[in-house]
Amino acid sequence: MSSLQCPATLLVAACGAVAEASAAEVVRDWYAQLAHRRVASVWSAPSAGARAVARDLSVRLGCPVQLRPDLDDGVPGQGAASTLREVLQEAADLHRGETVLVLLGAATPGDALERIVGGTSRGHRDTDLVELEVDEEWRVVTGPDRPSP
Repeated sequence: MSSLQCPATLLVAACGAVAEASAAEVVRDWYAQLAHRRVASVWSAPSAGARAVARDLSVRLGCPVQLRPDLDDGVPGQGAASTLREVLQEAADLHRGETVLVLLGAATPGDALERIVGGTSRGHRDTDLVELEVDEEWRVVTGPDRPSP
């Protein structure tokens, strides 16, 4: 059963393997995927690579950046996954009916999202965007066998 509010769309990506020097290439790739979408905000881990990508994409997309230290971890355990879920839920609650880009400090989004959503989002490269739809339930819209956003 869906809520009466529109779901939030969260585009989650990992920036742990993105060096500040290679951020421009990642920004070009992601902007090509996001240019047709209305992104309301970029939530970013404070790591150098994530900050560089967030800064450049927010300028191109015309939206604000919110730095979130709680998005900056390596390989998440159950506690980190719980914290990540809380942050993603906060983003979803604040942006119902909108799209938010969430840049993790982790190397890949798969492990963390698998723990949160329960399905599989493994098989993603470190520069893939994983699309989640969040209302009362969490759904992976894109996955290894689904199209990119």
